[in-house]
Amino acid sequence: MKRKSFIKSLSLGAAASYLLPSNLLLGMYSGKEKSNKWLKTKHETNKYNTTIHCNKVERNIKFLHISDSHISVLKNGKSEYPEFTGRMDSAYQNPKHYLTNIENSKVAHFEEILKVAKNKNVDFILLTGDIINNPSIYNVEYLDEKLKQTGIEYFYTAGNHDWHFEGMKGSLHELREEWITKRLLPLYKGNNPLYYSKIIAGINFIFIDNSTYQISKEQLAFFREQTELEYPIVLNMHIPIYQSEDKYNEELYTIGDPRWGYEFDYENYITERRERWSKEGNKKETLEFIIDVLLCKNLIAVLAGHNHAAMNKKISPSANMYLTRASYSGAHGYFEIVK
Repeated sequence: MKRKSFIKSLSLGAAASYLLPSNLLLGMYSGKEKSNKWLKTKHETNKYNTTIHCNKVERNIKFLHISDSHISVLKNGKSEYPEFTGRMDSAYQNPKHYLTNIENSKVAHFEEILKVAKNKNVDFILLTGDIINNPSIYNVEYLDEKLKQTGIEYFYTAGNHDWHFEGMKGSLHELREEWITKRLLPLYKGNNPLYYSKIIAGINFIFIDNSTYQISKEQLAFFREQTELEYPIVLNMHIPIYQSEDKYNEELYTIGDPRWGYEFDYENYITERRERWSKEGNKKETLEFIIDVLLCKNLIAVLAGHNHAAMNKKISPSANMYLTRASYSGAHGYFEIVK
């Protein structure tokens, strides 16, 4: 079934109609699909490293994936807005290193990851959100400075904490727009903070800000435009794509989960001091985006975080979804895309 026909037939009033198991999604690709002839991929991965063989890459490239460093930089031991930052500034203090099990600061673990990037001589670094705990001026200045010091190109998209001062008045959309504009813009280097792409060695790296758990009309239109280009796609977001087996998880950490909404969000919004999720549930554009991603013929990978746990799962004939373990422990993903 063609993607457009599938979307047209989608009944958005019945969420179950789009929550398809992976094996059914894989079976929707017939032998006549262009993806089987035009794009060939093979994923090889171990606990820490991934190699993606792709017949369309123009040259071998290597990069680091960082997510969920949750850095707080305090000036003279104080926050810029202590009334809005106390909980997250004290979170994940002195975590154990994912390899050595030795405790150290989140800043030390982050700077170690940047040293790994330099030692491996990676082509670029991908940062998929919650790198900082809030958009304090000290956090943003630190992150901008340390990334520039590496001399390595980097690409950033925000998570739900990067732009959020807990308890500050305003809707999620208003606060995201306000604090991206006021503080985070330098990290995007002139790119649209909510959606942009960069073609590197014939691979289209797409960045979508889904940090509110929803996708806008503009983001959906942008992604669809990108899928029409003749490039393999690596999609980068903070929150991972929902899979049907996620319904068995007590926690909700994926975009497109049918439970997302007012009723499920009875506790976390109080803890995080933010606007409660919508009574209407997932937006139509969000559901369509999920289907578009899962049925994208030129997708080779989705990179995300948010769950703080490593994961590698095949989600289509050509693509895997990769979540990196929380980088506040020094963890990161090392990727190569090769012929």
